[in-house]
Amino acid sequence: IEAVTGVQTCAFRSLAWNSHVAHVLATGSNSGYTVVWDLKSKREVTALSYTAGGATGVGSGFGQPGWGGGGQRGVSAVQWHPDNVRNLFTV
Repeated sequence: IEAVTGVQTCAFRSLAWNSHVAHVLATGSNSGYTVVWDLKSKREVTALSYTAGGATGVGSGFGQPGWGGGGQRGVSAVQWHPDNVRNLFTV
């Protein structure tokens, strides 16, 4: 899958469906990216790039700022909050 950010995200380590919004999927990859997908409109909503110092928001879907850092690492797990449809947890 080619993300809008231009980063290959095909080596997924984890994925999670949003239990409140059935067409929304989050994926975590070996390359250090977490991407939220809207499968109904067939597009990437937002993407986060994970580095040694934290995360940097690279998409604009939720309009949230990211955090700086250096040195890339993978995302081993993604999970949606059970009650809040907008909260996504990553490790």
